[in-house]
Amino acid sequence: MDLTPLTALTSLASLTLYGDEEPFDLTPLAVSENLTIHLAHNTHVTGAELFPPERVVRLP
Repeated sequence: MDLTPLTALTSLASLTLYGDEEPFDLTPLAVSENLTIHLAHNTHVTGAELFPPERVVRLP
C-alpha cells in the first residue's frame, strides 16, 4: 500500500499501521525525521530498513 500522501503531513510524529494482507511501503515516509511507526502484529512492510530501528516499533 502506498503511503506517499502522508508525506504532506509534515508534523506527523506517530503512525500505527494494521493489516495482514498487502505490505505497506514505508519508503516515501523515510524523509520524515521525527516519525515513529508502530506496526501491529502480522503487519507487513517494505522500506523499514530506511529508518533507525527505534523508529519502527513492532507491537505485541
